[in-house]
Amino acid sequence: MPFDNYGDRWRLHRRLIGEQFNPKPVEVFKPQQLKHMRFKIFSILIFLIVTLSRRLLAHLLDDPQRVTEHMRYAVGAIIMEVSRV
Repeated sequence: MPFDNYGDRWRLHRRLIGEQFNPKPVEVFKPQQLKHMRFKIFSILIFLIVTLSRRLLAHLLDDPQRVTEHMRYAVGAIIMEVSRV
């Protein structure tokens, strides 16, 4: 196409390529994609909170005297997991 002479054939190719690579049709799906991503992120965060809360409770049951250390570990784990997502 880059070396075609300007004419009907060139205009047809140009129109077809423009239709295929036009970003406007994609905009229709953007709200659905955002909704799906929000749901995924929310699901991951809930999973992390539940998992890390259970781990914290298990550590507290094993050794209740080290509450501060267990809390620091739990907060650090949450930060590391959230930053990884």
